[in-house]
Amino acid sequence: MRTFFLAPTRYGVGLTSVTLGLVRALDNLGLRVKFFKPIAQLHVGDTGPERSTKLVQRIMDHEPPTPITSHRAEDLLGDNKGDVLMEEIVALFEQASQDCDVIVVEGLVPTREMPYANRLNSNIAKTLNADIILVSEPGTDSLEDLADKLEIAADSFGGIKNPNVVGYALNKLNPEVVARLNKDGHFQSLPEFARKPFQPLGYIPFDTNLASPRTMDIAEHLKAELINAGEMDTRRVTSYTLSARTPTNMIHHLRPGNLVITP
Repeated sequence: MRTFFLAPTRYGVGLTSVTLGLVRALDNLGLRVKFFKPIAQLHVGDTGPERSTKLVQRIMDHEPPTPITSHRAEDLLGDNKGDVLMEEIVALFEQASQDCDVIVVEGLVPTREMPYANRLNSNIAKTLNADIILVSEPGTDSLEDLADKLEIAADSFGGIKNPNVVGYALNKLNPEVVARLNKDGHFQSLPEFARKPFQPLGYIPFDTNLASPRTMDIAEHLKAELINAGEMDTRRVTSYTLSARTPTNMIHHLRPGNLVITP
């Protein structure tokens, strides 16, 4: 059995999207793949359940174990019981990895509420003897700066020469950059890694539509009563308009992708 641990280089790289994309890709290859989130990391405003685990329950035919809560993890770390935390993670891992060829483990994202995420990711990956995939996105950085930050992030896991650090996946790339780095269907390494054992495992272009919620998602979140469902499971909301005008004065707002909110 292979274990892949996906670790973000920073906040906002789209870790969950990349992780679940890898799960789906491996599943499409016919492998028995499972997902595991060791420690829950709720988004601001969430009360549970943990999003990544819930999404896997929706799209896959298995139910991952409930992650350890962040409060439980912090209590153990604060009491210098990191070894107990690792034992609990291993117990959940054994439960999650039953009858599979590959298990994909989603790491923790560094935030103000969880500044110790990188150190914990390193300890978890080492404890599970996992192959490590770094996930990043360029933001406003050049590819050269991005390569530097990837190499710095890899240092937390023993550096890019560590055989367990198998490569990197870049998310939210400009489609033109993806085309340049994906010649003839083969990923080209970033120039800084051309002669180093640190391979690209995925270049993912930024797609505005994929970053936009479906009409159905908004309706479910608001617990709205449906009058006419239409194609709400595929329509994407790309903009919003709050309007109290009469219909004749708001016709220009009635365009594809725009959600009109009226009193």
